[in-house]
Amino acid sequence: MMKKRLFFALLCLSGSLNAAPLQGISFSHHNWEVVCDNTGTCRVAGYQDYGDHRAVSVLFTRAAGENAPIKGRIALVQPENVPISDIRLVLNNQSLGSLKLDNDGYGQLSPQQTQTLLQSLKYQNKIRILSGKYEWEISDKGASAVLLKADEFQRRLNTPNAWLKRGNSTHPVLQPQAKPQIRAAKVPQTGHFTLKSGAKNHRQVLDLLRAANKKQGEQEECFHLQSDEHGFKLDINVYPLSQDKKLVGVLCAMGAYQASMFYAITNKSLSRVDEILPNEYGGLSDYDPETGELHGSFKGRGLGDCWYFQTAVWNGRTFVKTEISGSELCRGFAGGAWSMPKLVSDVIRVK
Repeated sequence: MMKKRLFFALLCLSGSLNAAPLQGISFSHHNWEVVCDNTGTCRVAGYQDYGDHRAVSVLFTRAAGENAPIKGRIALVQPENVPISDIRLVLNNQSLGSLKLDNDGYGQLSPQQTQTLLQSLKYQNKIRILSGKYEWEISDKGASAVLLKADEFQRRLNTPNAWLKRGNSTHPVLQPQAKPQIRAAKVPQTGHFTLKSGAKNHRQVLDLLRAANKKQGEQEECFHLQSDEHGFKLDINVYPLSQDKKLVGVLCAMGAYQASMFYAITNKSLSRVDEILPNEYGGLSDYDPETGELHGSFKGRGLGDCWYFQTAVWNGRTFVKTEISGSELCRGFAGGAWSMPKLVSDVIRVK
């Protein structure tokens, strides 16, 4: 019996050591969204009803862990060139107190305001911010579904400290996870160049990239890269990564307000493609030779009030994702109302 218990304990320990890292999630419903990152922290945001011209949002942030507190923030787009004061938070015509906003329209909710608003989201309620003749209203449509998703991710369902669905269960909740540590390799600070149409090797390198892109299949095929009309005129950016590796980037497709890029890692002589990078590095993408970071961003629409961001760093062998963030809901805040990370990490740089 003792041997069986010991074997079972070792088996459980082995399973915990080999457990896969926590993966972040994102989910939206009506006017609410939740994004939880790989440390277990969830950010829940609600907005005005779609189409309402008065942009407003509330954000609740909570780390993993049984006793983790919930922090609340508020944001609104103020009337242009009109200073506002005496700002009040109102729930069902009952004042929850005043709000102090900075010049950008952001402010903290008190712990009492935060808890009252959260509890109100179990039911249909009218949440408003008032300042003189101006009024902003936060929709409650979608809040319950989003809060339940946060409960599910943080394993709080039916526990006393659940976001929404509270109960008496004593099952363990999700504990905070450490950020992954990613060691960035030093990259050359000089030696990058652009192969322009007509330059030596331009046609050869372009054909190499075309062939690599073709192998990905029709769904990944780059319109500008494959088109004879555009392809031969494309600039090819080349960046040294190490003594025997280079990063090569070329335009993949161009839209009304953003573009996508085709990136590949090649050998030193640009005669072989060793790796094709995922197409997340598009939009307003760029490679920073000072940091070895590759950045990508996509607008959800031309107004630029919802974005997808991604960053990866060269670790000496490949590019490793270090940050993913974004908001699915477009609600009138230029650049997005909040930072909503899905993946976070600590990048360690060699001095």
